[in-house]
Amino acid sequence: MAYWISLPPISIAIVTILTLALSFIFKHKNISQYFICFALISCGAFIYQSSLPPSDFIPFNARIIGRICEPVRVHSKTVSFPIDKVFLVKGEEYTALNKKVWVRVSTNKNSMELGSSIDLTGKLSLFKPRRNPGDFDLKRWRERNGYIGEFFVDRHSNPIIHESNTSVLIGIRKIIHQSINTNIPSEEALMNALILGIRRDINPVFLDALKNTGLLHLIALSGLHVGFLAAVFFGLAAVFRLSLTGRVLFAIAGIMLFLLLVPPRASTLRAAIMIMLLISGPILKRWSPALNTIGFAGVLILSFRPGDLFDVGFQFSFAAICGLVLFSEPINRIGRNFAEKRGKMARLVKRFILVPLLISASASIMIMPFTAYHFDYITPTTPIFNILALPLMSLVYIGGWLMIFFSVFSNTLASIVSESLQLLIFLWKQMTIFMSNVSATLNISIAPVSIFIIISTILWSSFSNRKILFKSIVILLIIGSAIMWNKNLQLNPAIQVWFLDVGQGDAVIVKLHDDGIFVIDAGPEPYNTSFNPVVNTLHKFDCHNIDLLVASHPDADHIGGMGQLIKEFRIDNAITTVVGSETEIFRDLKQISALRHLNWQSVACGDELKTSYAECQIRVLSPPRGINDWSTNDASVVLLISFHIDSISSSNLLLTGDIGEKAEKTLIKTQQISAGLLKTSHHGSNKSSSLEFLKAVNPEYAVVSRSGRFESGIRKTIIRLKKQNISTVETVSSGAILFEPIENGNWKQIDWHNPSFLNWFLGRSI
Repeated sequence: MAYWISLPPISIAIVTILTLALSFIFKHKNISQYFICFALISCGAFIYQSSLPPSDFIPFNARIIGRICEPVRVHSKTVSFPIDKVFLVKGEEYTALNKKVWVRVSTNKNSMELGSSIDLTGKLSLFKPRRNPGDFDLKRWRERNGYIGEFFVDRHSNPIIHESNTSVLIGIRKIIHQSINTNIPSEEALMNALILGIRRDINPVFLDALKNTGLLHLIALSGLHVGFLAAVFFGLAAVFRLSLTGRVLFAIAGIMLFLLLVPPRASTLRAAIMIMLLISGPILKRWSPALNTIGFAGVLILSFRPGDLFDVGFQFSFAAICGLVLFSEPINRIGRNFAEKRGKMARLVKRFILVPLLISASASIMIMPFTAYHFDYITPTTPIFNILALPLMSLVYIGGWLMIFFSVFSNTLASIVSESLQLLIFLWKQMTIFMSNVSATLNISIAPVSIFIIISTILWSSFSNRKILFKSIVILLIIGSAIMWNKNLQLNPAIQVWFLDVGQGDAVIVKLHDDGIFVIDAGPEPYNTSFNPVVNTLHKFDCHNIDLLVASHPDADHIGGMGQLIKEFRIDNAITTVVGSETEIFRDLKQISALRHLNWQSVACGDELKTSYAECQIRVLSPPRGINDWSTNDASVVLLISFHIDSISSSNLLLTGDIGEKAEKTLIKTQQISAGLLKTSHHGSNKSSSLEFLKAVNPEYAVVSRSGRFESGIRKTIIRLKKQNISTVETVSSGAILFEPIENGNWKQIDWHNPSFLNWFLGRSI
């Protein structure tokens, strides 16, 4: 509610108090319970609104003092780490910040350790929103997990590091981290994820394999991990001959200590709350139904962390446990019927194959809709992979704690365990990568409305007393219809033009509402194929086919990411300029194209590109025919794309590649180049976008696609744009930029970071 309806926190607080008071005034249960529910919702809305940073926040220089609360992360030129116990220092005043801060600093890692107190001078800024539609929303994830912003340390200042008197919790974390770093350094990132819940440094190849097999939950601290620790604490209490009450209290204290050691993520909190309620049942003489326990855990978490409702970990964790609970009785019944009067072999099959497979399937069925929503695919073979990989992961988890325990008393025993642990991790990784290579994935993108329908249908089938055949037919019909109609729901009625943020480069996607896709340039070559903005954005749009691919010219900042694009998508038509290049990146692109049987067509002024979309017309304005002495920049393909929104006029988009003064003068003399939306040439370079050219185009909006480099090189261009009263937006400050053509030949800029409730619910790309 608070996400889409922006109200002052004080007004929400008043509504919460009044609603709660009304719930006590009305004695009738059926009335009061609705007031209580609404009070809980408005309470969550109040907490969510109160946790948001102020909208008028301006980055400022400051001095902060804090404590490094997680192991330091090393980058190529910098290190980064989170700090808590943060104080903001202004003169003689110390202001306590009740949130964590993520710090980035250029310095030597060896001087910074977990638990150290640190005194820093620099600039405090809010987290930047995601740059492109296909990116992970790190900003909202960090805000949900208690961070206020990023602190960039001044290069000329020296961080002051103090040997702090660390707390007990930090001391335990240091012991765990040092044990892992000493005994199994090659797998430090994975063990930090399994033991401490710090997943940020895991090998991307292994992480992708976990995603592709649907096994990402194995490295998320959840019921399996917390349950194992609860059993250990319960067992230790039994060794000390404590009473039943003493054992329960000892186990609960151990779980609480574990929660303080690891990040407070939804999956961990859910598991801890449920296990504590479960083990306290015998001493309280009260046993809550499992669904009530799940509901209590959900309400408790969302009461303090309402933003977790949108967190993938929260959704996966609660979906999985609901699946296990809802299908437990049918699974037991199937197991009994299978093993009844069939002998010992049938009982073994039931115990080690059938029941584990059904349990895994029950959790996977509930998770799959959310997997399709977040990752745009599902893996039907996940239940099989689960029963193969789960035992190995369990042994790795147990072995990790044994290694840490032994390292406190004997390095020899710890090293023996670590040797076995490395073998187990190697087997687990190889098995996961192999399963990833053979796994069958279905590319399905599901909207929230479809998730709601599918989950509601599954819940109905669990509680309905109808016959299994009837329920099965209904489930298949409803789920099949939801998936089949999902794509029609997601189609946006508007034409969209996306200028992606690819750093110092160009990448434009034209998305027609009936699923047509044009891609003009693909930015520089990404440092990792997992972080190709163009590919990830097209996957987010559930695109499998590109109608038109344009390489405006053969420079690396325009075609570097195109090789991966050709490998992953079917290309109907591909065009480029008549001027080639002898660069390595251009030769690689030609080689990939040849392997994929993609033929590039050279175009020049006067060509008109035919598409199957009547409302869209594309004309080539440059380069002229027969040019020999033009540079690759001046010979860029210049396109004028006209969108016929109404019968009166068309909304024109002018894409100029990297043309300079020579090409601009030719265009002014020979072509009609008027357009409401202009992609400025050569990333806003001073040697392009002349005053005469801007007057001839006369755009309402101009887009500058660039990185933070060459700031001084675009100042004159920005001044010229302002003199012409042209609204200018830059990817370096705004991230990806979205425009939609509207009536009377105009354009409208869309804030895609904050979609309306209807667009979100229908799963539209904004």
